[in-house]
Amino acid sequence: ITSDGSGNLNVAGLKINNNSVISESDADSRYLRIDGSNYLTTSDSFTFLRSSEGTGFELGATTGASYLDFHSDSSSWDDFNARIISWGGGSGTYGSLDIIANTVDISASNTTFDADITVKGKTSLDNGTITTDGTGNLTTTGLLNAKTPSDVPGTSTGTNVATTYWVDQHYSPKGQPFTRVDPVNMTVGSFVEITSANSSQTLTFPDPRTSTGAMIAVWNNSGATPSVTSAYGKVSYSAGDMTTVPTYKKFIFISDGYNWISFAEN
Repeated sequence: ITSDGSGNLNVAGLKINNNSVISESDADSRYLRIDGSNYLTTSDSFTFLRSSEGTGFELGATTGASYLDFHSDSSSWDDFNARIISWGGGSGTYGSLDIIANTVDISASNTTFDADITVKGKTSLDNGTITTDGTGNLTTTGLLNAKTPSDVPGTSTGTNVATTYWVDQHYSPKGQPFTRVDPVNMTVGSFVEITSANSSQTLTFPDPRTSTGAMIAVWNNSGATPSVTSAYGKVSYSAGDMTTVPTYKKFIFISDGYNWISFAEN
């Protein structure tokens, strides 16, 4: 140990309880190494800790915020390149923790948040297949699942799920909504879904002469083949005159003034 007469003290090595903290072999004496069950307080504001019960790092102050700065750019000594800062809280209460960085990556098999999550800005989920734009718009390349409306006849919000496919089936090609009705109540501009619950009913098309250009959509969502009749003329599709509805098929019929003709089917 030497002094230079100017208030500076040079220490070749430092040990606490026979454990080396700083030694001559350290490449950079700015670093402190703590071994064993020792506390080393470097000032009143923070403490390093290592004990036999486990290893911990305590950083705190009686007032203000505590922060940990990271530097990753040796070419310029910025205030920090990334920062973790803790503030607020009190005796027996938690404070707040901010992470300031350009990008934060979490590599884990599962990540659980036991509280509400607030995102200010855009989000990207499922490897970018679900995104939001920060203004309330959500985009997905897959199906968007939701409960069917409770006022749609023949559906149940407890058992049925509305997907983007379901919505497509409930709207006409021109975007004009059909009125969903049961098969027995077929009217122009209606959408008829055949299920196991109503497959025994006969589909009776209204008179096409009074509704030239009108449309009716039919979806046989069952393995049954209910009968088809018309108040006038015929009901025709690509296979010929329709007397029964093929299973699991969708049709949009239009009145040509004399018959009901299918112009879209799948």
